[in-house]
Amino acid sequence: LISMSTSTSPVAGIAGQGLRFDGVNDYIIVSDSASLETSVITVSAWVKGIFGSGYRTIALRYTPDATWQFMVLNNVLKWNVDGIGGVNWDLVNGIGTKTINDNMWHHVVAVYDGTQGYVYVDGVLDTSGGNAGSIRTTGASPLMIGTYLSGDQQLNGSIDEVRIYNRALSA
Repeated sequence: LISMSTSTSPVAGIAGQGLRFDGVNDYIIVSDSASLETSVITVSAWVKGIFGSGYRTIALRYTPDATWQFMVLNNVLKWNVDGIGGVNWDLVNGIGTKTINDNMWHHVVAVYDGTQGYVYVDGVLDTSGGNAGSIRTTGASPLMIGTYLSGDQQLNGSIDEVRIYNRALSA
């Protein structure tokens, strides 16, 4: 853990305690790790909130030439995976359809298996699609939870049990 905003507060989570993000200045930054450098990925979390309009980051990893970002966009999930610059740049750019702004806990999962992206809400496939390609895996890059690297796209809600796997999990 590199840093966590001082106003991020613990809340009753789905399993023990989660964290509450105020949508203004709450975030978690986890230092770069070789375990985050993977060609396939699954990101899962429990989220709860009334998210509102715009982008609200759940988790992301940013490198100078590529990004993967799992977020809430206008109350539905968005999964974005960029590849190595110039070749299949947008590996996944999927937007779900299930609204999750009901202030209830939802298990959300984003997967990229090297050819397709998948987004699940509460165990049900919400959207899929994408292109084959390689996720950029070089360059130091932290894992960010609840914020985008520029400090915007702040999440207003709660997050619990964030998991990142270096394999594509199936339903």
